[in-house]
Amino acid sequence: MTTTPFFTPFGSSPDAELQPWQSRADCRLIDPSIFFPSDDESRGMRQRRERTAKQICTSCPVRIPCRDYALETRERHGVWGGTSESDRRGGRPTGDRDRTTYPSG
Repeated sequence: MTTTPFFTPFGSSPDAELQPWQSRADCRLIDPSIFFPSDDESRGMRQRRERTAKQICTSCPVRIPCRDYALETRERHGVWGGTSESDRRGGRPTGDRDRTTYPSG
């Protein structure tokens, strides 16, 4: 696995191990606070943050493996592959035709 010296929402430290697709993610150079909530985030702030994060994910070349990773690992925090915490928790379909997996649990 590789490590990265730049911002990444994929781990708590820049030295966290990455999945192979993560080095190509559009979010790799963006402040992780756009993808992950702060402790004091209001509902309106969360909605704006998630909308911004999902917009970034829309054109990301690795959106599908990122989303699949979040679903398969039951990622509980942040926006991954265009899905929010509530999207994954609520079993909402992802909207992609190439995969119609719903989170189990």
